[in-house]
Amino acid sequence: MTITIKSWFNGKILYTSEKATIKEAVGEAVNKGADLSGANLWGAHLSEADLSEANLSGADLSGADIRGAHLRGADLSGANLWGAHLRGANMSGANLSGAHMRGADMSGANLWGAKGIFIINFGVKLQVVK
Repeated sequence: MTITIKSWFNGKILYTSEKATIKEAVGEAVNKGADLSGANLWGAHLSEADLSEANLSGADLSGADIRGAHLRGADLSGANLWGAHLRGANMSGANLSGAHMRGADMSGANLWGAKGIFIINFGVKLQVVK
């Protein structure tokens, strides 16, 4: 099976993989240092994926299941995270500048050292972890 990750704004192919799932394909792309900026990952199932240091700037991750994923140091600047499920995700040191997060569930997410967090209550769920 071939999985192709394309740009949401111009359809350009960003990465092609022979992996069985989008989660495995995205993980492979990140491990190989692929530039996934602008990737169309709308509704993708990426729970528990290791996306540390990934370049997902401007990516469409709206409605994606990213629960428990590792996004340490990832660049999510300008990403569309509307309605994304980020519960328990490790986003320490991530760049969230300009990310669109309306309706995102970030309950229990680790945001230690994350950059660009500016949230006005637009339905973003946050829970303080002690």
